[in-house]
Amino acid sequence: MRLSLSCQRLRSTVSVFRQRRCSCPFVTSSLLRTIALCSTNQTTTRNTANLALSSEREEGTSAHSRQYEQRYEAKDQNASSHGETSNGTQKESAKQMPASRTQRLSPGLVARVSEEYKISRQKMALKRSIQKVRAKMIAFILRDDYQSAVALCAKFASCEDQANDPEIFSATLLMMARGVRAALSEKRLLEESEAVSLLDAVVDLCRLLTELSVVDRNSTAAMLALLDAVHKLSVERGDDATVSEQERQLEAISRLMLVHRPLTGGAPRTFMNMEERSAVDRSLERISDTLRAWPNDPSLDFRYEKTVPLLEDLHENASVADYLGSPHQYAGLDEASLLALMKEQLEMEMKHSLRVKNIWRRDMSGRSAEEIIDEYDWPTNFAREIVAEQQNIRDPFLSSFISAIPIDDLVHAVMSTAYYMCQVGLGTIPITFLRRTASDHVMRMVRSSLHRKFGFEKDQVLEKMLAEYSRIFTDPDLPRRYTHREWWLTCAAEMGVDPTLQCPLMTLGFHNLLCDRVGRFVVDVMLRGAKFPIRHQEFPAFYECNIDFVRVGVYSGLSKADKKDLKNDPSQRSGTLMVRMVGLDHRLSAKLKDKFDYIDFNAIELPMIAPPRPWLDNLTSGGFISHNTQGLRYGVNNERLLDYEEEVRRRCRTRSQLRPVVDSMNVLGATGWRLNQPVLDVNIEVFKMGADPANFNLLLKLGVPMTPDTVQLPDVPSMLSYGHFEPLSIEEKFEFVNAKHELYRKKKERKETSSIWHTHLSRISIANEYRHRTIFSPCYLDFRGRAYPMSPYLSHLSFDSIRSCFLFAKGKPLGENGLDWLKIHCINLTGLKKRAPNAERLAYADEVLDLILDSADKPMDGKRWWMDADKPWGALAACIEIRDAIRSGDPSTFVSHLPVHQDGSCNGLQHYAALGRDLIGATQVNLTPADRPQDLYASVAERVEEKRILDEADIDNDALRNRARELRQLMPGPIARKTVKQTVMTTVYGVTNYGAMLQVRRQLKLLGLNDKQARIFSGYISKHTLNSLDEAFVSSMQLKRWLRDTAAMITGKNCLRTIEWMTPLALPVIQPYLAPAHSNDSTFLKPITMKQINSFPPNYIHSLDSTHLFLTALHLHHLGGTIGSVHDCYWTHASDVSLMNKICRQQFISLHQIPLVELIGAQMSKAYLTNALKQDIGQDVFELFEAQLLPMHKFGNLDLEAVNDSVYFFS
Repeated sequence: MRLSLSCQRLRSTVSVFRQRRCSCPFVTSSLLRTIALCSTNQTTTRNTANLALSSEREEGTSAHSRQYEQRYEAKDQNASSHGETSNGTQKESAKQMPASRTQRLSPGLVARVSEEYKISRQKMALKRSIQKVRAKMIAFILRDDYQSAVALCAKFASCEDQANDPEIFSATLLMMARGVRAALSEKRLLEESEAVSLLDAVVDLCRLLTELSVVDRNSTAAMLALLDAVHKLSVERGDDATVSEQERQLEAISRLMLVHRPLTGGAPRTFMNMEERSAVDRSLERISDTLRAWPNDPSLDFRYEKTVPLLEDLHENASVADYLGSPHQYAGLDEASLLALMKEQLEMEMKHSLRVKNIWRRDMSGRSAEEIIDEYDWPTNFAREIVAEQQNIRDPFLSSFISAIPIDDLVHAVMSTAYYMCQVGLGTIPITFLRRTASDHVMRMVRSSLHRKFGFEKDQVLEKMLAEYSRIFTDPDLPRRYTHREWWLTCAAEMGVDPTLQCPLMTLGFHNLLCDRVGRFVVDVMLRGAKFPIRHQEFPAFYECNIDFVRVGVYSGLSKADKKDLKNDPSQRSGTLMVRMVGLDHRLSAKLKDKFDYIDFNAIELPMIAPPRPWLDNLTSGGFISHNTQGLRYGVNNERLLDYEEEVRRRCRTRSQLRPVVDSMNVLGATGWRLNQPVLDVNIEVFKMGADPANFNLLLKLGVPMTPDTVQLPDVPSMLSYGHFEPLSIEEKFEFVNAKHELYRKKKERKETSSIWHTHLSRISIANEYRHRTIFSPCYLDFRGRAYPMSPYLSHLSFDSIRSCFLFAKGKPLGENGLDWLKIHCINLTGLKKRAPNAERLAYADEVLDLILDSADKPMDGKRWWMDADKPWGALAACIEIRDAIRSGDPSTFVSHLPVHQDGSCNGLQHYAALGRDLIGATQVNLTPADRPQDLYASVAERVEEKRILDEADIDNDALRNRARELRQLMPGPIARKTVKQTVMTTVYGVTNYGAMLQVRRQLKLLGLNDKQARIFSGYISKHTLNSLDEAFVSSMQLKRWLRDTAAMITGKNCLRTIEWMTPLALPVIQPYLAPAHSNDSTFLKPITMKQINSFPPNYIHSLDSTHLFLTALHLHHLGGTIGSVHDCYWTHASDVSLMNKICRQQFISLHQIPLVELIGAQMSKAYLTNALKQDIGQDVFELFEAQLLPMHKFGNLDLEAVNDSVYFFS
């Protein structure tokens, strides 16, 4: 039917062309040939369709199932046509889709998604408008400009869609109250004009609030505080007040008493200090004796929802007999010392930055870099440039905000940015990144100034709150009865304090446009004001430049085949990208090199020295004490297209929905750490060896970077020098090209080495600064639910050299089996006994005990056994702990702080095998009991080798037989484990045939095959690798294809939705891969189809492994255990390994006993299969959608209970 209509349209087009006497005969002839081809295809298609229909009737097969079986097969065959990145996820451009690609979309569907996007944009615009008004109000508050604040309130209230933000009004009232009290507390009586002006502002604001009726608890409390301040003003002024002023005093008091509302429904959410709370009490006493000043929230229900079966064991507190003791009691930390640490942490956050002693200052001659910079007197230049720039600002929004910030604070922000440029060691930095860094610094300063304005950092209320909360870290029984969240909320309720400790006007953050402009202002001042002298002449210290980045990478040193692969890879777009950069003058860089005594860091990018503030419901607040940070981060650049936080919040049905996830984050963040000083000392020693090229192999083995100077640049041929204009011969042209490529490659290598080296220097310097402290790492979630530490520098999720410096702050006696677990842990880190059972690993540890002790005693001067381990720094830490335990005299009583790791065996495939109940696959990833651990990579390599042997004897396929025999000649031995390892690992991430082929090709080159040979045989091996996995994980791979097909359907032209689901712990997950598109003058957000499809299976598995971690953390902490994690690698004390292993297995079984496949199908049916969609796409297509979202998989016969008996499930 469609072909027939197409033919008719083509014939009508030809007739139109003939009537209009088309001058191009090629067009007409082409159309006629197309009609002929369509007619032939129409006949063939009609016959084929009739045969298919008759065959289908004879077989009695469902049309839906047959169609989707064909779709599965077709997509599997075409999978190799899609490009793949290194992790198996195809990149797709996020540019706007042209209208020609959306012409066949349903008009009703386009209209509906466009309307939804329009509403979303309106909400975002309203939020940004409120952010803008709040930023202006912050500026007025910092300047004590009452009249402007009231005028802004009036202007804001005139907009009907914006007048529903009471926080603007409550902050203004509170500002006025504090302004009056501040003047009176300074023993300075207000002048008549000043008093009248202030009282006029109070009256005007009260009149405005009367008209709007937007008074809430916050405004009521602020009014009562202002009422007390005005009453005190009338008393202080007394007879000095004029008649006019007295009239205004009376009018202000009467207006305040008229507008105020009873304080009902709980305590005000705006933070109020002790003096203001007393003022509120006094005002209430004047109004009525029956009103209660600080009522508690009537519904203090902090527990989990009863409907989540995974949390049944957590509804009741652990018994005293089962409880292991508080996991937070650290030696030397009592209530007083812990409160002192919290105050110190608060002061650090208020200072914005922290100077850390630089462990690497090689050039000790002469002055330090700080002294050299101080000599240039940059602060004076910056202050002068700031004043000049303020006068030239044309944007009133930016001008009012900048003018409210003290000059000294702005100079400090510019100096910090300049120091960052001098210290970072990257040569050039993208100017957008530098502006964002500078803007963040200024905004933190503004936030801190606002905190000081409201008396946040030194208030008795906050001090009492922190003191009461600290008891959960010192009282041995409180952690058994309360989670961190529950205890924080309990303390807040008892004290009548808002648990979020939210500073007024800070609930929405700052406007993005304001942040951009502030960052631009700071960087411009730095570029103009920073100068340094050379021979009595001043030169700019920093410069701007444009750099063209080649998107396809560097071609030098690549074969033609590799270049072709890069060009054909859809993830590597051709062409260049121009980026504006900021660089440090090379002459100044040479002066400052290796001379810095200190390195500056942002305070909120460092670990905390006190326990973090717990995250509360909906991830609204938590982490640092004074700074509310994002608990859920998406890490995408299109946040201006969609408010992801609001979308997640909108999908939360109840206030308590996210409590299990929140409590898991609090458990992980409340784990105290201390630095392993012996390992850190060796780390510093090895790092300082990086300046000698002779140590290259040693440092490469240990994963420690060399200094950038060790990357020697080649000598520049004369033809590359300036002023060479002579013509080149053919040989010289080849030499010119090769020399240019080699020079570029070496420069690139030096920059990369510099980046890695400076990052390592920062981490070790911070570790050295905190070597005697207990530290904490608050965490955040990515959109899939995976937890990451907030500090990008020092955390246990770092590389092996940094990760191994971490010990638990709380120590526990090893007990009966603790020493054995330490030994097994040590051998696990060496990688020498991967397929050996634990008994053999333990026996091997006893065999090499002398080498272990030698490594601990003489790590650099001994036999260096630890250096040959897969994870040498972890092995060194284990050697030191084993030595100390043995030499303690009684290892069972030795207090151990070393985390023992239990790592999942191909954890992603473990979840796949459990989902599909694949017995063969489950056996290979250690879900079933076995005498020794199974090695999936080796098993797949053996399967591939078996297939190659069969191919060599294949008499029916000459080409296949010859290919296998040719490979045998090049690789006589069996297929190596490492040849297929990366492909097997990335299968869970959605690797396709093409991506697997590139991975195998790289491994073949490492084995000695040339480019041509690797290209020929990589496809052969990768195909057998993926087929071997399909044979082991039959049902799992079908499930993976179902997930991909479901994503294709949902994100396709008939639905236009992004993929979303709920984790088993009810965390909404929304894939953020969207781009704006246009169709018929409509704008909407269209999913980036291939990225949505390729990302759905791995993201879903990641959401399951994060759920497994959270369940394990909650249940282990419920019994008093300590836990740390690196995603699918769980850490605990040696004495608690057996308990953690038991809980880990129980929670994995509980997780997968839920019908997860059916659950996600039901979730998507509810989310996508709406009546509106049925009207848009029609009944037939809608039924196909229903069939697709109803999973009909044949599961294997794996018994999940077998996981309980699998020793090597996590080991």
